[in-house]
Amino acid sequence: IPFASLVPLVLYALVPSLMMNVYIVGLNQLFDVEIDRVNKPKLPLASGELSLPAGAAIVLGSLAAGLALGWAVPPLCSPALQATLIGSALLGTVYSLPPFRLKRFPLLASFCIMSVRGALINWGFFMHASLTVFKSALTATAGGMAAQ
Repeated sequence: IPFASLVPLVLYALVPSLMMNVYIVGLNQLFDVEIDRVNKPKLPLASGELSLPAGAAIVLGSLAAGLALGWAVPPLCSPALQATLIGSALLGTVYSLPPFRLKRFPLLASFCIMSVRGALINWGFFMHASLTVFKSALTATAGGMAAQ
């Protein structure tokens, strides 16, 4: 499979994944404004540069856009990409959002971070590329065979 066939798949998966990262990091900042005013006062929410309603709109918009893009272009989507997006959103949510707020517990916080960044994203991107490239290769092979 030529490298050029991987480029659109990687780029397509990258955009919703980055949107999901904005959601996860933004959600954490929304619920840590008071802590961040002391520890990270230059962050946009903590400094007041960005209002809480504007921050919430960005966070919710990023979640919606990330999930929508996971289904928007079926030839470039895969169940693995979709599972990665949903899994990341769920783990990011329980990490930051009350009543779960797993970040309060070092072992659970570490598990969340390792699960998303260490396992889920690596598995999801690998499987997404494998499934979509394999599907494209099968389609091209079948098309070539039908033309003969």
